[in-house]
Amino acid sequence: MLTKCTICGDEFNIFPSRIGKIKSCNKKLCRKKSHQRGCEITGKKLNKKIKKNCIYCGKQFEIQRYRKDKAKYCGLICKNKFEKPRYIDGRASYRKYLKKCCEKCNSTKKRLEIHHKDGSGASKKANEKNNDLSNLQILCRKCHRQEDARRIQEERKGMWSLHYANCVVCKKTDSKYISFGLCNKCYQKTRRKYKTEYWNKHYKKSKNN
Repeated sequence: MLTKCTICGDEFNIFPSRIGKIKSCNKKLCRKKSHQRGCEITGKKLNKKIKKNCIYCGKQFEIQRYRKDKAKYCGLICKNKFEKPRYIDGRASYRKYLKKCCEKCNSTKKRLEIHHKDGSGASKKANEKNNDLSNLQILCRKCHRQEDARRIQEERKGMWSLHYANCVVCKKTDSKYISFGLCNKCYQKTRRKYKTEYWNKHYKKSKNN
């Protein structure tokens, strides 16, 4: 339904249920003036910006009135320097200031990721990660996976299994580890045993019948 704006005089569409409640159109100036009028009638304060000084650098900045108790810093840089110094010497600064290409294959088209040389990237919490610049490296996804795989292989060198010292059944480490704490020989035996039991249970009865 068409109604006239009380400020600019232009016609605008509204729902019939909103007639009498909305008196200004959606233009920025009209909304601002109608808000000012409403504040004059009701006696409320306008949401004007107020000035505050930054805790870290002392620079003056403007904020909305409702944020006067919460706002302490002029921006994220001052906040990070004051509250979270690990971000300044860590992953964020490494990604921002160093060259934007893979340090291994020098590709710029692939997606780049931050690699932790000591392996503290995915395995540990944010507080426990070693974000020193000497420990970080920019790699593409392919090189990142290769580096992680190489590091894991070096860690597992000389180990029979990651979770088991020897085979659960025969207690030996002669043959290769397969899964479920079993070596290759024991795994094949249990597999054959399971297959014969399954065949006897499901197929032998049906043939006899």
